[in-house]
Amino acid sequence: MSQSTQKSGEREQASPHAHPFDKLQAVRDLISEEFPEKQAVAIVEIIEDARSGVAMQASMEEMGVALHSDMEKMETSLRSDMGKMETSLRSDMEKMETSLRSDMGKMETSLRSDMGKMETSLRSDMGKMETSLRSDMRNEIEKAELRLRAEMNSMRADIQAEFKRLYWYIPLVTGAVVGILKFT
Repeated sequence: MSQSTQKSGEREQASPHAHPFDKLQAVRDLISEEFPEKQAVAIVEIIEDARSGVAMQASMEEMGVALHSDMEKMETSLRSDMGKMETSLRSDMEKMETSLRSDMGKMETSLRSDMGKMETSLRSDMGKMETSLRSDMRNEIEKAELRLRAEMNSMRADIQAEFKRLYWYIPLVTGAVVGILKFT
């Protein structure tokens, strides 16, 4: 193999980003090695196409690695955010429960006091008042329970909606990566 053919071979093996491929010089080298001009041009075009493909494949691989890294960071961030949200919601629910228990305790204390005063002053109407107070208390508790259930259902729906929204990103990004990696 002559010196000029070795130079052409060395250029072919070099990184496509290292320096440009001198097609004209490669054709001249092949012609000097007694290749017909058409054959020399065809060989050089094949080499150029191969170099372009290698560069594109390397670029696609770099993009795939970067996308995979970004997906891992996003997943970590989402998991962290979801953990913080869960902790915050638990804390809020515990505070609400404590507040409700306190309010119910105050309400119970108030009602017992009122009932004692009424019992003392109105012995004759005690039966009617007791029925009325029990009914009022039940209604208030039912209303409070309904409000609590509505608030809890609303919070649950908000959490589920947030989780559903977040779960759309994972298949979307995974599909994009698979699509990109499929063509590399």
